[in-house]
Amino acid sequence: MIFTYDELKECVGQDIERFYKMGFNEELMDTTIEDEVQDELGDQYIKFITDFNIVTKGKTVGDKGIRSIKKYSTEADLIEITQQIDDKVIFRGYNNEQILSIVNEIVKIDLLSLKYETREEILNLLCDIISYYGISNSVNWDNIIDIIDKLEDDLKEYVAEFIE
Repeated sequence: MIFTYDELKECVGQDIERFYKMGFNEELMDTTIEDEVQDELGDQYIKFITDFNIVTKGKTVGDKGIRSIKKYSTEADLIEITQQIDDKVIFRGYNNEQILSIVNEIVKIDLLSLKYETREEILNLLCDIISYYGISNSVNWDNIIDIIDKLEDDLKEYVAEFIE
């Protein structure tokens, strides 16, 4: 089923009302307050940000995802962070500056040190970012290009999408 924007906004509106009742104020949102909001909301934080962006039609608040990429401790964490960011990418929940920051952090990751599954998630995210934001010319892909010959054949197809 495909929802119109108004139908989607109505569905998530109740969640946003609940967050406002918890004391959320987007005008006061900065990285310090954002950390507190994420701590309080836990796993609901990404849902909140996505819902908030739907309701406000793309107006964004700060983003913990960018900092999370820098601080992941296990590959499972990195996969989860990547999937959460990808969900938000699909809803166009980032502005171009945030997307460029995310991509610039991702391309610093040593993909060859990661398991296949993790590499695939990351490359899939990069493809989605290119598809939704069209920033391929704004990113230095050298780290990815340097390892393309060492990637599995099916992963090379992901890379081919964003370096062409």
